[in-house]
Amino acid sequence: MVHGFKARIDGRRLVVVGTQKGTDTESNIRRGFGMPHPEGYRKAERAFELAERLHLPVLTLVDTPGAHPGPESEQRGIAEAIASAISRMTQLRTPIVTVITGEGGSGGALGIAAGDRVYALEHAYYSVISPEGCAAILFRTSEKAPAAARALRITASEQEALGVVDGIIPEPETLSDESTATLARSIWETASAAFDELEAMKDLGELLTARYARYRAFGAFDEAPAKKRGITGALRSIFGLDRELVRAGVGDDWIDEIERETKHDVIAFLTHLAEIVGPEARFVHSGMTSSDVLDTCLNVQLTRAADILIADVDKLLAAIRKRAFEHKMTPTIGRSHGIHAEPVTFGLKLAQAYAEFERARARLVAAKAEVATCAISGAVGTFANIDPRVEEYVAEKMGLTPEPVSTQVIPRDRHAMFFAVLGVVASSIERLAIEVRHLQRTEVLEAEEYFSEGQKGSSAMPHKRNPVLTENLTGLARMVRAYALPAMENVALWHERDISHSSAERMIGPDATVTLDFALVRLAGMIDKLLVYPANMQKNLDRLGGLIHSQRVLLALTQKGVSREDSYSYVQRNAMPVWRGEGDFLSLLKADKDVRAKLSDAELEELFDLGYHLKHVDTIFRRVFGGA
Repeated sequence: MVHGFKARIDGRRLVVVGTQKGTDTESNIRRGFGMPHPEGYRKAERAFELAERLHLPVLTLVDTPGAHPGPESEQRGIAEAIASAISRMTQLRTPIVTVITGEGGSGGALGIAAGDRVYALEHAYYSVISPEGCAAILFRTSEKAPAAARALRITASEQEALGVVDGIIPEPETLSDESTATLARSIWETASAAFDELEAMKDLGELLTARYARYRAFGAFDEAPAKKRGITGALRSIFGLDRELVRAGVGDDWIDEIERETKHDVIAFLTHLAEIVGPEARFVHSGMTSSDVLDTCLNVQLTRAADILIADVDKLLAAIRKRAFEHKMTPTIGRSHGIHAEPVTFGLKLAQAYAEFERARARLVAAKAEVATCAISGAVGTFANIDPRVEEYVAEKMGLTPEPVSTQVIPRDRHAMFFAVLGVVASSIERLAIEVRHLQRTEVLEAEEYFSEGQKGSSAMPHKRNPVLTENLTGLARMVRAYALPAMENVALWHERDISHSSAERMIGPDATVTLDFALVRLAGMIDKLLVYPANMQKNLDRLGGLIHSQRVLLALTQKGVSREDSYSYVQRNAMPVWRGEGDFLSLLKADKDVRAKLSDAELEELFDLGYHLKHVDTIFRRVFGGA
């Protein structure tokens, strides 16, 4: 969003234009995360024109990752709107001061930031692209945003040295009402001093000439380094890259270029590495084969992924445990074949899930150990050209164990077991998700997913609260199980070694682990916020008129000397009318002469005690949760 308005600060009249983000996710979404639409830039232009007519200076405050993306903005002329705003600013016959208060991304920022003086807060950036976006392109991961920021030279201090910004405004170490007010005062004092300097220029033509020269100078560079030193050398020269940064992945594009010719990813990497390292590169990859690198790296990735999944399960276990103890003695109906059986507690239902995911955790720990091996044994795995001590050294440093014997390819039965375990864990997720889906049915409604304010269920029926999270979990579980099949098919390789497994693993490795990670986190959140309705549980317990106590009556009759067959017959002939809605179970039993011959009214009533079924809940909880 872009706002523009007249203001008076410390007696100085001016026009203020700025972008606005939200303070939380909802308001950020409403305001497009501060990314202006075409209409925003046109609004800014009108504010600029107002300032010029009234002979007022302009202060622009910028915090945007860029202009609003997408076809809608393009259709409404976003590029034209930005260009027009920049053009208008460069010709504006009044002083302009710009302060970058956060993100100053791309043309989206420049559309309101072509100032005579540009200042930046200490931790702000002003660049054609964000560090995260640059890292995603250069390094294939946003985690290297700091390295990308250094490569782009977009820290405030570097930009001041380059002349992109004219000064840096310090930021407070901690945020508070007082520090925020102090920062606002610093921003205004800096801007006010700049306005004093700019307004001292008597000749507006001088102001415009200086402004034009300022932006005309941006982007000028010497092409000579590219011709003399090659592309890598030019890159270092232009961006001031050191060898460490190049090693970190700045040359990924050049690796891709080499791979297009060699059709071999490891060779492309080694060729590029040799360009950087020089003659010493002859010692790199000595006696090794590609599988030594790729298989060992894959296993490192899988073990680290396992660590994340184990941590996810720990969070899920904590959520289940909390809710299990909360509803330890909350009575509910146990079901068999989907039919009312006998009473249990909702806490016991959750205890079942807890025990299952404890087993899931143990399986993940075992799967991690299964796949945590490395192989650096050379072509066909004989160590002919590399000492086994190298493998042992690497294994120690990487937290792996040496593969006892390999064909150069680490045996894929290990990976098959790993992905099979992921499939089993996913199946446990689905079991719990389906239980919640059943409990959320309108006819049952004993529990349901949390439904947030403003959430929509059906696109057509406003009354609906659909179990979308657990339905999503069911679908995700199917996908994780599907990934286990190619892992099993990867076990058999032609003549002990080929790379038919490689293409499959490049897909199932990240997809299976990321999908399971997402599912576990989603399930933990769902359980933590699950809405539980004890009153409905009690209503369902009473729904069959006491039939849930039929087994206890059966057993009581056998203890009075009645055969099991006759006991079953006596109980069933009284249960069936109740099933059809034709009476109350206890009343019918009291009226049955064969039952009354063996059990008094008081004895029958005692058999309908709900607490009888819950007397061993503490025992089960101790078995599941320990001495808690």
